[in-house]
Parts: sequence; structure tokens; C-alpha cells
Amino acid sequence: MFNNTIPKSKFRVGDRVISKKTGLPASGTIINVQYAKYYRFEFYRAGKPDPLETHQLWNELYPDWGENNVYIINMDEPMVPLTYEEYKKSWVQNNGETKDEIIRYAYNNIPKQNFIVYPEEDLEEFKEDICQN
Repeated sequence: MFNNTIPKSKFRVGDRVISKKTGLPASGTIINVQYAKYYRFEFYRAGKPDPLETHQLWNELYPDWGENNVYIINMDEPMVPLTYEEYKKSWVQNNGETKDEIIRYAYNNIPKQNFIVYPEEDLEEFKEDICQN
């Protein structure tokens, strides 16, 4: 049976966060909290593959992410939403082995983004005083 219970949010809109394991190290501000099942439904509605099938790294690191919340983060600076290693692994899983130059070219042409989605389990509070001298 479908569980309709929306999980309690660990963070709130306006909180400053940083990702722990995915993407490039960068901080940002939460601008939206979304139930992961609704996030997945938006992909379905748009005719795109289910993130449970395409977000392999999230699945490996956080097997229950699809039952929790995801957060839209307004990054402090525009950035590519994942590291080259993450992109390459996803590329190979989806397309098979490919010359590294082709994957590198594709990665280098990913547009930088201000808004990036992260699963709740990958975020931690960003304490600005730790990063200052």
C-alpha cells in the first residue's frame, strides 16, 4: 500500500547547507523542501525516467532517499551539479564504456547551475565560521 506520510524535514527553507558526499564542495541556501515521492512524480509527469533509476550515486549512498525529502539549494556560485567522477560513472552505467575524451568533453559542456537538488541524507549544516580564518 502507498504510504502517504510526508517525512519531517531535517532542514528548513533559509538554512545554509553543504553536501557531504555528492557534487563539488560548495555551500548554498535551501529555497525549497520537497517530498522525494513528489520529486519523482514530477519526472514521471514530464515523461522523464524515474530518478530512482537514474540517480545511481544517490541510490548507492542513500538507499532510502526516495522515502525522504529532497532540497533545492540556491548555490552561492553557479556550478556543475556533480563531479567528473560521478558523471563518468553515470555515463558508463547508462551508455557503456566510452573514450575518456568524449566523456570529458560532455562533462565540460554541462552548464553551470545556481539551483541544485540534493537528498536530505547528503546535506549538513554549513557553519560559516569554520571556513573563515
